[in-house]
Amino acid sequence: MPFVSDSAGHPSPGKYLCLIPTLLLTALVFSSCARGSAPQERAAFLAEADPQLFDIALKARETLPRFIWRLQHPARGERGFSVKYPLEAKGEMETGGDLQWEHFWLGGIDFKNGVYYGRLLNQPQYINGVKAGDIIPFSIDDITDWMFFREDKIIGGLSIKYLAERELTKAESLETPAADDLVRLLEMFDSPSPYSID
Repeated sequence: MPFVSDSAGHPSPGKYLCLIPTLLLTALVFSSCARGSAPQERAAFLAEADPQLFDIALKARETLPRFIWRLQHPARGERGFSVKYPLEAKGEMETGGDLQWEHFWLGGIDFKNGVYYGRLLNQPQYINGVKAGDIIPFSIDDITDWMFFREDKIIGGLSIKYLAERELTKAESLETPAADDLVRLLEMFDSPSPYSID
C-alpha cells in the first residue's frame, strides 16, 4: 500500500510520490482473487512515506518463513496465498512528481529452479510490458506484505487492514456503501495481529 521504496524496492522514509494498488474494496475479498483472477483495484497515492507501512513491510519480511511454510503446507480451508511486490515504474504522475515503484499482489506462487514466480493480480497503471495475469519472477526478500485466506478470514495483509482503517477514518459518513464495504473487509481479519498464523 502507499509507501515509498528505495532503488532496491525496499520501503524507505522520504518525500516522494508513488502509486500502489490497494485492494481496499470488498472486491479483494469477494472477487475471485483467491482463485487466481485479477480483482478490481483502487490506486492510492501518497506524497510522503508512511512509517506505519514501512513497519508493516519489515514485519511481513520477518514473518515470511511462517508464510512460506503455510504456502507449502496449507491446512484445510487455507487458500489465496499472495504476496505484495514492488516493480520499478518510470514516469510522471498526473498530479506531479516522479513515480518510482508500483506495488502489486502476486498470487499462484510457485518456486522453480531457485526462483519464485507469481501471477500478477492487479492491472498495472504505470508499467508497460506486463499485465494482470502475467507470470513474473520475483525476489521473495523484497516483498512488502503477504496474505492468505483461512476459510472466510484474512491472515496477514496488514497493509490492507491499515489502509482500510485509514480510509474509514477519512470517510465523510459511515452510512455509505463504501464505508459498509470497508467495515465488512475489516471484519474479515482474523485477529488484532494479522501475521499470527497459528
